[in-house]
Amino acid sequence: LVDVVPVESTPGGGSSAVLRLPSRAVRVRPIGGSEEELAAAIRQGRPSVIARREAGALLLDVRTLLPGDPERVISAFLRWVSGAT
Repeated sequence: LVDVVPVESTPGGGSSAVLRLPSRAVRVRPIGGSEEELAAAIRQGRPSVIARREAGALLLDVRTLLPGDPERVISAFLRWVSGAT
């Protein structure tokens, strides 16, 4: 299940606990497995995709995407769906 949700993003990899930026995230809730398994699979792929885990889902903050990243992220998820790593 995939949707877009509002989030508060912490810039600097979380180094500033007080500064929050409004953002949006793509939320992915795996149907056939846990978010931990999905997070590990996309993190180990090439390219590696790092997502925040929250409430049984992965959150991919779109604020941090660079040009070309959406295609790479989609490829990582497609590899996971197909069972490839």
